[in-house]
Amino acid sequence: MAMKRIINAKVTYRNIPIHKLERVIFKDKDSAYRKFIENGLDECVIIETCNRVEVYGVADNYYDPSNIAHLWFDMCKLNLDELRCIELSLDKDAILHLFRLASGLDSIVIGEEQILSQVKRAYEYAKEKYYSNRYLNLIFEKAIKVGGKVRALTGISKGSISYGSMSIKLVEEHIKDLNNKKILLIGSGEGATMIAKALRSRDIDFMITSRTISRAISFANRIGGKPIKFEEAMNILKDIDVLFIATSAPYHLITYDKVKDNNHLTIVDLTNPTTVDDKVRENFKVITIDEVAKNIEENMKNRKDEVSYAEKITREELDTFYNRLKRLEIMPLIDTLFKDADRIRVKEVTKALEMLGNISEEEREIIERMSISIVEGILYNPMNNLMKASENGDTELISIINRLFKYE
Repeated sequence: MAMKRIINAKVTYRNIPIHKLERVIFKDKDSAYRKFIENGLDECVIIETCNRVEVYGVADNYYDPSNIAHLWFDMCKLNLDELRCIELSLDKDAILHLFRLASGLDSIVIGEEQILSQVKRAYEYAKEKYYSNRYLNLIFEKAIKVGGKVRALTGISKGSISYGSMSIKLVEEHIKDLNNKKILLIGSGEGATMIAKALRSRDIDFMITSRTISRAISFANRIGGKPIKFEEAMNILKDIDVLFIATSAPYHLITYDKVKDNNHLTIVDLTNPTTVDDKVRENFKVITIDEVAKNIEENMKNRKDEVSYAEKITREELDTFYNRLKRLEIMPLIDTLFKDADRIRVKEVTKALEMLGNISEEEREIIERMSISIVEGILYNPMNNLMKASENGDTELISIINRLFKYE
């Protein structure tokens, strides 16, 4: 009665460029769920964000975890390099990763707020469709609680530390209401992703452009924004209120001639080296990457002080929870043994009461309570040892109990 295997397969920003994550996203999520279930997983939860795609699965111990990677390879038509980007972790490591993920410890931005709600939505979808059941329901509900606890007990989510959120904060020191402004974002990489996520979290509309319209469309589909062609974006610079630049170029993308007719433009330049020429910097409000980084550094120091405490919370929660999880397989046996013993108890008490004849209700209750106490007293130590055997992986003792009580 070994515990089921818990598997996590993931592709994240750590091992693939963000703009290439679209290659590993499941185009038909329900079809992907069915494929995983039909090929050996008992339960499944798929998490997709702009920084990661992850599959959580539960299977029998003989299941080969690499099957998930190969199914992923087939469904998304990946190449071998992309297949090698799929990381696998098992059992306790897989659960710890989910706890850290929900707590914001595995994000690009430490303490990121959005990831907890993204984990929650992915789990709720899988649960509603019955892809997540006995094991993953317990695991994800615990992970969500751990994520909330970490944020409540630490300052890991306090203060803006992403380039996106800090850039917007600095812009708002000059422009009070961004909701009614024309905003353009140039770029499709990590910096652009952080800005887009920060804008989207505030329900602020923006246009997105990149060197190719296909990349802009892909970015918009994954993260948000209205995609426009690069040439069109350059032609409307005179009408833009806020310009975010998060792309590299071997020349100045933004020249004075392109923006000289715009008297209300604020620029956030996250490029290094800069893609904004000196004359623009002299005549317009330009927030530089150094200015953003300086403000982030101050807030980052505060968050980093909280990381070790947050890590300690996740590991303590994991140790307690994992023992509970290992007892899952043994609980049906324990329940059955108690029910069998109680059935015998009821049968013998009924016979005894009939033999005693006319006795008071109080005397009946005394006999009933005594019989319950005897059964519980006899079974307590064996069942307690059985649970400890499950936690310690003592399959020999569990097998002996199975044979002794003829449990199936």
